[in-house]
Amino acid sequence: MTLVEQVMDAVRRDDGATVMSLLAGRTEKERAAVARAVKEYVRAPTFYLDGLNTAFALAVLGSVSRATGVSRELDWASLSGVSVSMAVQVLTDRNPTWLADLPTALLGTRHGVGWWRLVRQLVRDGVVAAPDDPNYTLHMAEGLGRQPWNHHESSLADRLADDPALLKDEVLRLFRVEGAGPLLQVHDYYAKQRSADEDLWAACLVASLSRQKAIDLALSALQQDWQARHVTWYVDFHRRLQPSVEEMTSRQNIYRALLSTSASTVVKLAQEALSILLAEQLLDIDAFLDVADAPLHRPEKSVALAQIALLRAVTGAVPHQAPSCARAVVAGLTHPHQAVQQAAAQAILAMKADSDPRVVAEVRDCLPVLGGRAADILVPVFAQSERGSTVPLVEVPGPSSTPLTVQPTELARLDPDMIEPALVHLLEEADDPLLVEQVLDFVARHADRRPTSEALLDRAQALQYWRIGVYRGTDLCADLAQLVAAWMTGREPEEWIRLDRVPHFDGRTFGGLADENAPAILHLGTIVSSRLRELAVVAAHGRPRTLLATPTYTNATISAADLRARLDELARAGHDLLPMDLETAVLRAGPAVMSELLANQPSADVGLARAAADMTRTPAWQRLTGPPGGTSDPVRALARYDRRPPVVVWRNTSAPNGSAERIITSLFDLQDPLNRAGYRWDDSDPLYSGRPHQMVATWPLVAPHHPDIVMAQAHPMLCRNVWEVRDGAVPLIQSLATVTVPPGEPTWSALSLALSGKKPTLRTAAVDAVAGLVSTNLLDGAALGRVSAHHAADKMIIVQRLLRSLEEAANVDAACTWRVLDVLEALLPGLVGHRDLGRALLLTDDLAQRCGRTLELPHEPRVSPAAAKTIQRLVQRTPSGTTTRAEAARLLADSAP
Repeated sequence: MTLVEQVMDAVRRDDGATVMSLLAGRTEKERAAVARAVKEYVRAPTFYLDGLNTAFALAVLGSVSRATGVSRELDWASLSGVSVSMAVQVLTDRNPTWLADLPTALLGTRHGVGWWRLVRQLVRDGVVAAPDDPNYTLHMAEGLGRQPWNHHESSLADRLADDPALLKDEVLRLFRVEGAGPLLQVHDYYAKQRSADEDLWAACLVASLSRQKAIDLALSALQQDWQARHVTWYVDFHRRLQPSVEEMTSRQNIYRALLSTSASTVVKLAQEALSILLAEQLLDIDAFLDVADAPLHRPEKSVALAQIALLRAVTGAVPHQAPSCARAVVAGLTHPHQAVQQAAAQAILAMKADSDPRVVAEVRDCLPVLGGRAADILVPVFAQSERGSTVPLVEVPGPSSTPLTVQPTELARLDPDMIEPALVHLLEEADDPLLVEQVLDFVARHADRRPTSEALLDRAQALQYWRIGVYRGTDLCADLAQLVAAWMTGREPEEWIRLDRVPHFDGRTFGGLADENAPAILHLGTIVSSRLRELAVVAAHGRPRTLLATPTYTNATISAADLRARLDELARAGHDLLPMDLETAVLRAGPAVMSELLANQPSADVGLARAAADMTRTPAWQRLTGPPGGTSDPVRALARYDRRPPVVVWRNTSAPNGSAERIITSLFDLQDPLNRAGYRWDDSDPLYSGRPHQMVATWPLVAPHHPDIVMAQAHPMLCRNVWEVRDGAVPLIQSLATVTVPPGEPTWSALSLALSGKKPTLRTAAVDAVAGLVSTNLLDGAALGRVSAHHAADKMIIVQRLLRSLEEAANVDAACTWRVLDVLEALLPGLVGHRDLGRALLLTDDLAQRCGRTLELPHEPRVSPAAAKTIQRLVQRTPSGTTTRAEAARLLADSAP
C-alpha cells in the first residue's frame, strides 16, 4: 500500500496513532499527496456521518498546506483532550513556515472552541506565541473548564492550578474583551446545575486572584460601557466579592462614573455603592452632584426613582446642598414615566428650593410639557400665573388625505472598491436593506467581474451549510450567501423551498408531516428570497444586465425617467425581463408612474401591462378575528398542540387570486387571511432565522406605495408580538415614520398592535412612528382610536401598554399631544366597561388640560369596579367645575347600584 492509502485507511479506522507515525518525518511533497486524498475524502457524501474523527484531524494537520487551508478542512471538526498531545507532536514534527498563523485560523473556525486547548498547549510549549485575537479569550471562557458531556475531565479550578500562567495574561483578558461576559454567564449557569463551585468561573477567580485585583478587574469591565447582556456576569462577580466600605471609598470615583453607563444593572450597582458611602458619611457630595442627573435621563423607571431617593437622602444629610440636589432632580420632570415625574415634583418641594432662582427657572421651563400629578404639585408653586396661561394652546389641523409632495434623496451606486467590504458586512449583519439594494444593482451590472477574495467565498460557503433557511423568506444572510457563492463560482443555486411548503409546527403541521393545504403563494419574505435567487442565476452565468427594480430614491421608489431608461436599455441589449424583477419594479414605481409610462408607450411588454393592471385594484378592507389557520383543521390529531391566541387580520374583498409566480397578486391576495395567518405566525421566529428582523426590514421596500398591503400581510406576526417578547417587527414599524402615502385601516391596526407590544423596543418604535406621522400630518388620530377600541373589545391588545405608549408619544411635542388626544377621544367609547377606563380617563384629563380642550365621555353606565377606583381618583384630583370631573362623576353616579 502507498503512503496515501495507508493514511486514509487509518483515517477510516480512526487510528490516530498510526496516522501520526505514518506522517512523521515526511517531506512536504509526500504530505501534499496525502492532502489531496484528504480533501477528496472531505467532499464525499458520507463524510459528515463518519468522517469527523481524531485521525482525520491529525491527517489534515500533518498534510494540508497553509493555515487557512487547514482551518477550512477542519471547519466542522474538533479535538478531544486526549488527542491534543498527538496534534502537538504532529505539528512540531512538521514545523511548517505558517505555524504561527495556525492558532488564529483554527480559533476562527465554526467550532473554534474545540481547538482552544490545542492552541493553548502550543503556547505553553513555546511553539507559538499567544495570539492577539479576541477568539483566544472568548473560546477560553467555554473551552477551559469541564465539558458538559465529559464528567471525567478535570475541573476548572484544577486546570487553572495546572496552568498558573493563565492568571497572568489570558484570564485578565476576560475583563477586557467584549463578548466574554455572556459566555462566562452561560458557563457558570450550567456549571451550577451539575457541580460545585470548583467549575464556576466566578468562584475560581475569587479564589485565584488577589482581592484588590479582582475588584479592580470587575470595575474595569463595568467601565467599558458594553451592552447590558455583556455586563451581567461582571455585576454578579462584583456582588460576590462584596467590597467593604473602605474598598468602595477608595474607588468612589469609579462608582460615580458608572452612573453614566448605558446598562441599567451597572447604574443600579453604582447607586447601591454610593448609598452605602452616604450612610457612612464618606461620600464626596460635590463630586457626586456633578453627575447626579445622569440616571434621570434613562428610560427605566426603577433607576430614576432610586436616583431621586438618593438625592433626597443627600439633602437630608447635607441640607445646604438642597438647591444643587433640586437642580439635578429637575431632569426627572421630563421623564417618560409619570411616576418619576411625580416623585421628582415631590422631591423638589421637599427640598424647599423654590427660593433658588436657577431651580425656579428650570422648573418653569418644564411646566409646559408637564402633566398629571406632577403638574398639580408644581404649578401652584412655580407658575407665574394661572395654569392655563403656562401651557400654550396649539390647535393641530386635520390629517392630510393626499400623498406628500416631498423630494426624497437619490440612492447612490456602489463603487467597485466598495463591493467586497459591503458583501463582508452583509454576510455578517444584513441590517441595511438599502445597502442590499445597492449590492444587487452592482452584482447585476458587473456579473462578469467576479470577486477573487478567498475569505469572502469561504464565508459565503460556510453560511450555506450553517443556515437552514436559504430561499425560505426568513434568513437574508443565507440568501445573500447563496448569491455571493453563485457569483464567485459560476454555479447556479439549488432550487429553493418556500416557507409555505416547509413542514413546521403551526397547529396544522408538526414535525415531518407535510400539509397539502398550505397556500402555494408568495409572501413578503419569499418575495425577497425569490428575487435574490433570480439574480443569483444571472450572476452565475456572468451576463451583466440592468435591474428594473433598483430604487431611484432612498424611500425605495422608482422615478418614471429611470424606469423608462432601464426598459430601453434592456430592449437594446436584447434581454428578457426577469419576472420577479419586473413586478417588484412595478410596485416600486407606483400607480401614477405606471399610468404615465403606459400612456406614452402603448406597445409596452405584456407582462409589464399585466403587472400594472394588477396593481390598480383598490383594496376593500374587512376586519376579521379568529384562530390563526382558520376554523378547519386537516390534522385534527395535532390540534391540541395549537395554543396560540386568536389574531386580528384584514381581508381584501377585492383581491385577485395569487400564485407562486406572481408577486403583485400574491401580495394583494388576502381573500382568506385567517387561513394564511397559520403560516405567517412564524415570520419573526428565530427557529427559522437567528435574525428575523433583517428580512422584515426589507418588507416595506417591496411595496412603498402600498403600506396598507404590507401591514395587512404582517398582522399575524404583530399579533404574536403582543403576547411574546420578540423584536422582529421593529424595523417594519420604524418604516411608518417615513411613509408618504396616507395610511388606511390596516396600518392603523398594525400601529395599535405595536403600541401594545410586549417588547419595549417595539413600543418605542411605535411611539417614534406616531411622532413621525404627526410631523408629516398623516396621523389620523380618530382612525387609530377607533381601530384600537375594536382591538380592545376583542382582547387583541393590552390596553395598559397602549395607554403608556400614547402617554409617551403625547410628551414629544404639542402637536403630538393634540393628536394623541384625538386618539383617546375615539378610544374612550370602546373602553366603557373595561378595567383600564379609569387609567384612560386620567391620561385624557391631563392632555385635555394641556390642550385647553373639553371632551364628552360616553353615556353608558357600564363602568367596571376596577375602573371605578381610578375614576374616583380623577374626581378628587381634577379642579372643581371642569368638564372632565363632571363627566367622571356622572359615570360613577350612573354605575352606582
